[in-house]
Amino acid sequence: MKRRYTIIGRVELGSRVDIHDGAIIGGAPETKGEPNERPLFIGEGTVIRENVVIHRGIEGQPQTKVGRYCTLMNGSHVAHNCELEGNVIMSSGARLAGSVYVMQFANLGIGAAVHQHTVIGSYAMIGMQAAILRHALPGMVYVGAPGRNVNFNHVGMNRYNVSREALEEETRRWEDIIREDPERLKRFTGPAAASGSLPPSE
Repeated sequence: MKRRYTIIGRVELGSRVDIHDGAIIGGAPETKGEPNERPLFIGEGTVIRENVVIHRGIEGQPQTKVGRYCTLMNGSHVAHNCELEGNVIMSSGARLAGSVYVMQFANLGIGAAVHQHTVIGSYAMIGMQAAILRHALPGMVYVGAPGRNVNFNHVGMNRYNVSREALEEETRRWEDIIREDPERLKRFTGPAAASGSLPPSE
């Protein structure tokens, strides 16, 4: 049976992208500002399950992008100007607000929600129904509303055979991604935000 999904405007699909029934890709952003007319990008081997919604970005910001070999389970939502690196998993009903950046191999549990301009670190595990209001460190587990860091992600780190050195490098890269965007620095409060030095993550 032929699948029925909707692609709106300019969308660039990598090879072997698997799109399921009811998905809507490339709709206008749910925010003020003119839509970004550059192609929205979906990377090679990504799976987009039923009723996933991915919006294009607004002008003046990077276009929405989903990296290679990501899995977006049913009902998940990627808002305007979000960027997902490779091998990200979004479980059913997980939601990203605008301009969220998700680093490689992060895993968002069922119904997790992420505040705009937030960075989710590599190999982070965001628990079911967690509400992430601040940047999430690489390699850590976050639960609750508001989300809090409760443990090291031993399962994920062992699954992907990540060394301490590799995790330290990903943490430095996480800091660089936050610093490159003033809106991301605003996710912190107090003197640290003004100085540009990152405070300890919650």
